[in-house]
Amino acid sequence: MTTSVPDAATLRALPKVELHCHLEGSVRPATIIDLARKNGVELAVDDPTELYEFENLTQFLDVYSVICASLRTADDFRRITYESLQDGVAAGVRYREMFFSPGFIVGADVRLTDMWAGIRAGLVDAHADLDIRCRMILDVDKGAPPASAVELVEFAAEQDRDELIGIGGDNSEHGIDHGVRLVEDPDLLRRVAEARIPLTVCPISNLLIARMVSSVSEHPFEQLRDAGVLVTINSDDPGMTGTTIVDDFVQLAEAFDYDFVTVAGIALDAIDASWAPADERRTLTERFQREIAAIATTGATP
Repeated sequence: MTTSVPDAATLRALPKVELHCHLEGSVRPATIIDLARKNGVELAVDDPTELYEFENLTQFLDVYSVICASLRTADDFRRITYESLQDGVAAGVRYREMFFSPGFIVGADVRLTDMWAGIRAGLVDAHADLDIRCRMILDVDKGAPPASAVELVEFAAEQDRDELIGIGGDNSEHGIDHGVRLVEDPDLLRRVAEARIPLTVCPISNLLIARMVSSVSEHPFEQLRDAGVLVTINSDDPGMTGTTIVDDFVQLAEAFDYDFVTVAGIALDAIDASWAPADERRTLTERFQREIAAIATTGATP
């Protein structure tokens, strides 16, 4: 393996942990077309390639709402969970912590218990069939009434902590999402670096959805690394952006001239940033080190 920027095939083979990916935002366009028809939801387009078109965060959330409206049954959620993890495996993801957003979905047509039952079934099937482990994070809509948030948190507290490991908060994060503005506050930047508080950075999402940068080369990812912050690479909403985490690795490597050793180190850091149990993190680290060594030696997929 040379010291040049690794190619896309090498970065696809690189084992990865993904810590910021939204279930609903990872749904394949063709699947939403299919489920919308099944559930009697009228869409403005018939061509899956036209479904996920947006120019700003507001339009993105409008499309996100269409996706959520098309999901009605437990089996719908089982399907999208399984397919999302299939796509993750194809991108080299071995472990994922994935958000789901009941606040955007649960209502007259969908019960929270059905949504969660479907997601759990998708996890069970994926863990049996695929080379990946996934745990879920329940996202609370920040714009919802406090009582709704309390209801979701109470529901989360009743679930198996090995399946549902955290609570997140989400809504229109104009200009601040994924910690990118941390570089503007030197004192806070230093505190975050010293405490090894992880940032789940989503460069292509910041470019295509939030429009915070005009190119990945303008993203503060490298500034954060230089400051010693534990930064990880993530896809955020890969179905909606038509990308995978591989594209984030490729564009960052090209933008900042990262060699294979550098990107492998970033991939290993994400293990430490995860909420996986300590013994599982050790097992993942050992596996990643073996696979990384094989890629470095032969360039072949492990």
